[in-house]
Amino acid sequence: RELPADISILSAEELSVVSARNPDDVLRSLEGLSVARSYGMGYGIPSQINIRGVPGQHRSLLLADGFPLDDASSGFLSVNEIPVGAIRQAEVVRGPFSALYGSDALSGVINLLTPEPGTGPLAEAVAGAGNGGYVDGHVSSSGSEGGVTYWLYMDRRKIDNYVARDYVFESRWDPALGQYQEIRRPADNYEYEDTRLLGKMAMDVGLAGSKGISRLSCRASRKRRDRRIDHIPSCLTLSRRALALSNLPEV
Repeated sequence: RELPADISILSAEELSVVSARNPDDVLRSLEGLSVARSYGMGYGIPSQINIRGVPGQHRSLLLADGFPLDDASSGFLSVNEIPVGAIRQAEVVRGPFSALYGSDALSGVINLLTPEPGTGPLAEAVAGAGNGGYVDGHVSSSGSEGGVTYWLYMDRRKIDNYVARDYVFESRWDPALGQYQEIRRPADNYEYEDTRLLGKMAMDVGLAGSKGISRLSCRASRKRRDRRIDHIPSCLTLSRRALALSNLPEV
C-alpha cells in the first residue's frame, strides 16, 4: 500500500559531504525542520526538533533503526546519541502519522538507519582535529564469522571548551537587591569528552522453509563534562524474526 507523504531521504554519500559534527546539524538543513541546541556538542540537554512549526515535546518521533529514541518522560529527542559517521541513511517524514507510528508522531517521524551487519568495509579508521583542542576519531569493523554477521562502531570526541567562548554569564541571586544579577566570569572547566559504542549482530536461525534472523543491537555512550561524568545512557534491544516469508499473503 502507498500513502502520500512529504519525505526527505539523505544517503550515506550525501551525509559524507556535509560539514556536521552531530545528526541535528544535518537535520537543520532540511526544509520544514527547526533544531534548537543551546550550546555546542557538550551541552547536557538534548536537541529540540520541531517539524513544520509544531512546538512542544512528544510531538515528533525519533527512531534509530526503527527503535524509539524519545525520552519517555520528557519527550526530548536524543538525536546526537548516534554518531554522524554511523548513519547510512536519514529519513524524515513530515506530517501527522500517529495512526501508523503512535501519538508521538503528531508532526512527523525521523528515522536514522545504521549499517546492516556484514555490510561496509572490513575495517575503517578516521581521525580529525580542530580549534579549541577539538579532536575526534572513530573505528568501525564489519564482517562475518561462523554464520554470524556483525557491525561494530566506536567513536570518541574531546574539546577543551565546548561553549566556544572565553567567558560565560551566570545568574546569581543578590539578596541585597532582591533580584538576579548577571555575572561574567572566565569560561574555565568547560571541557567535554564522550565515547559512543554501537554494534549489531545477526545470524540465521536455520528453520526449515523459512528465513529466520536473530538480531542483537546494542548502543552505549559515556560522556564527561566539567571534569566529571555527566551522562551514561545505554540501550540493549533484542529482536527475533522467524517467519516463513514464502507463505505470507500478499498485501
